[in-house]
Amino acid sequence: MNRIRTRRSRTALAVVALVATGLLATGAGGSVTAQSRTGGTLTIGLAEDPDALDPTLARTFVGRMVFLHMCEKLYDLNARLQIVPQLAAALPSLSGDKKTMTIKIRRGVRFNDGTPLNAAAVKTSLDRHRTLSGSARASEISPITAVQVVNNYTVRLRLNARFSPLLAQLADRAGMIMSPKALDQLGTRFASGPVCAGPFKFTSRTAGDRIVLDKSQFYYARSKVKLNRIVFRIITDTSAPAAHLRSHDINVLDRIASTDLPAIQRDRSLRVLKATSIGYQGISINIGNKNGLGKQYQNVGTSIAEPSSGARPSTSALATRLMRANWAVLVVLTIAAGAA
Repeated sequence: MNRIRTRRSRTALAVVALVATGLLATGAGGSVTAQSRTGGTLTIGLAEDPDALDPTLARTFVGRMVFLHMCEKLYDLNARLQIVPQLAAALPSLSGDKKTMTIKIRRGVRFNDGTPLNAAAVKTSLDRHRTLSGSARASEISPITAVQVVNNYTVRLRLNARFSPLLAQLADRAGMIMSPKALDQLGTRFASGPVCAGPFKFTSRTAGDRIVLDKSQFYYARSKVKLNRIVFRIITDTSAPAAHLRSHDINVLDRIASTDLPAIQRDRSLRVLKATSIGYQGISINIGNKNGLGKQYQNVGTSIAEPSSGARPSTSALATRLMRANWAVLVVLTIAAGAA
């Protein structure tokens, strides 16, 4: 079974209508500088309609843009692409064999329904990510065999093997913690009224049209949140977003067609903000698991996949066998720029 995974290299473009928002202003030499202004609504145009607003089930790129404002994670990435604590109080500690991870939880955090965020809530979300039927996170954190509550603000993760990507996974949707009260009330319908910990809370969703978030009164750093509301407008017609932007019906556009870019750049009421985003392109080739990617491991019985001691073969062992078999395989091409 072969799987091609692609997140294409690109420079991320965000187009901002300066006049409409008042949040950015042109500084000396045409640079964009921030103004501190309280209140107002920011309208963001999205090129696709996100799938379920449930961190356990979500798969879409645009869904991440919505989650960014309402669902914080145990860890996050800073501007230097370093992993830093967000809902966690510090980077985790690891046991000597690297198969136990201990995470301290930030104190004083409340979900957007007022429920306190503690170790029990973290366990509830992580166990849901691991075990819920249809979970898109289960394969991302599959080495976790148990989540233990050590005390009110400490959880311990038990792993069946060393897993260096785990911290990075907890800085993405697998690290988003949901209100246990909302999970109890909504169950598998959590996406209809998602409640996390974040600067904005979910207010409403009109399928195919818009998603509305309002400033949370429970956010631990709410004094730093200047906007009152964020509206995500779904604009799937590729000819429409630029027109909406130029008429200031929307304030921010997450991407722009290359054919529209020159006119946008000439418009003095707009600014194009450029940033290099991270991603990868690669081909994953299953040469060892008879049951398929993400399933219970069972050897396919070939000489390349055959482990030396009944365990899953190591990457180095596989590489050696591939070279001996005179195979040429592209495993992963890591790139510095791409869509997350």
